[in-house]
Amino acid sequence: MITEHEVPRLAIGHLRLESGNVPATVRFFDDLGARVVMSREAFAIVELRGGTHVIIAGIAGRPGSPGFDLMVDDVPTLRDGFERQGYRPSEIRRGGVHQSFEVEEPGGATLTFTSSHAMGRV
Repeated sequence: MITEHEVPRLAIGHLRLESGNVPATVRFFDDLGARVVMSREAFAIVELRGGTHVIIAGIAGRPGSPGFDLMVDDVPTLRDGFERQGYRPSEIRRGGVHQSFEVEEPGGATLTFTSSHAMGRV
């Protein structure tokens, strides 16, 4: 069994996010502190903490919600920042383990931001 002081052996490598406006979605992630690996008009890659890459794929029409959420250290502060920037985040939901909220990013996808409970080094 791995301890909280050891680095887990597995990580998510790539996630796919559909966007109706790839450059705007890239700017959104860049503003949040993601590393832009590469960006083209209809395809981009941004890197998250831990090395996970989000593949941003341009689509015609409106994207659905992705099958993942994004963990952050301070949910209320991030939500307030979105509101100050003119986004319309949902109210914060408080569950047994997490706090979370949703916001629509400029490419049309609805993203969920969840409080982190990562253990030790990740």
